Amino acid sequence: MFQFDQVKDSRSLFSLAKRPLKVGGIFLFLVLFLWGGVSFFFAPKPFDTLSGTLYLTLAPQGEKVTDLYQFDVKTHQFTKMFDDNFIKYTGKFSPSGEKMAFASALLDRSSTFFLPSKEFLQIKVYDRNTGVITKLTDINTLNKRIGGWSPDGKNIAFTSQAFTRYPNIEEAIKSFYKPDNWSLDTVDVDGKTEHIDAGTNSVWSPDGTRLLFLKNDGLYIRALSGEKSEKVYSLSEQYVATNMKLGLSHDGRHLALGFPNKNQLLIFEILSWNPFSSKLVSRIMKEGKLIFWPVFSPDDRYIVFQEVDFYPDHSQTLLSPRLVAYDTVTSRYLELANLDQYNFNFAFIDDWR
Repeated sequence: MFQFDQVKDSRSLFSLAKRPLKVGGIFLFLVLFLWGGVSFFFAPKPFDTLSGTLYLTLAPQGEKVTDLYQFDVKTHQFTKMFDDNFIKYTGKFSPSGEKMAFASALLDRSSTFFLPSKEFLQIKVYDRNTGVITKLTDINTLNKRIGGWSPDGKNIAFTSQAFTRYPNIEEAIKSFYKPDNWSLDTVDVDGKTEHIDAGTNSVWSPDGTRLLFLKNDGLYIRALSGEKSEKVYSLSEQYVATNMKLGLSHDGRHLALGFPNKNQLLIFEILSWNPFSSKLVSRIMKEGKLIFWPVFSPDDRYIVFQEVDFYPDHSQTLLSPRLVAYDTVTSRYLELANLDQYNFNFAFIDDWR
């Protein structure tokens, strides 16, 4: 046992009694210093794991000739995926990554359709291994967009507009932006289609039994075995539009909702898919900017979206469209590329692999 009289020091017992406190303070300081150093070196750095390839629908500035592009997140290089005489719209990869579904039609610049073709867009599948493109649908509807593949890779959700003639361009535009004027359908790999409901911008549940999608007054979910869709999140019809894309994380646990008419991006944590339950965990708002088309990175840490500057009174054209990455760990932003060379009205972020 340590005895005070063994200490060869002239200090009093009182001063020795204070010594453990000083030693403890120094020890605590060293622990905090080392912990801070370790935290500095090992804490997540903004965008330190940002990687992969973004897939986009783009048309050159001044054009409506859309095609599918890939964007390397590391090199920031755009590359057109196909070189043919077809327009292509909104591509999504199958869960295995071996096939891509997209909407396509033969290019014809003399067309008066929304896109430059005298044909209706049809759902097609591109096999990356063989290079073969297979047409799955033959439906006379407009503006088809891919929602995504079912988790088992057997079905593809898509939305489209009925072929309707309007009295004027204003009525046509008004109809275009209302989700309930679109049809949500699925098609299997053998070409069999099934109507789900009126609505747009759908995502699949992780077990493939449900579709979450947008209607005029909010988010709805539909069990494929059921007969009725259920509203799971209310939104004001004044602000809802078909440019509000749903982005689902790859693990099915988070949902990003681009809300450009309210100048924000909403992020939900999905607590349960059956019954559906979620909570709003983040609301990203950037003053003077609109946010479109969010997609999650393969590791679900990042969200990339299109961002554009705007005038509060909307009196002038949207300015400086660009791709922006958001780090959900550090809450930092990184501009990846500007989109000035592309027609912003025909630009979509489709997938990230």
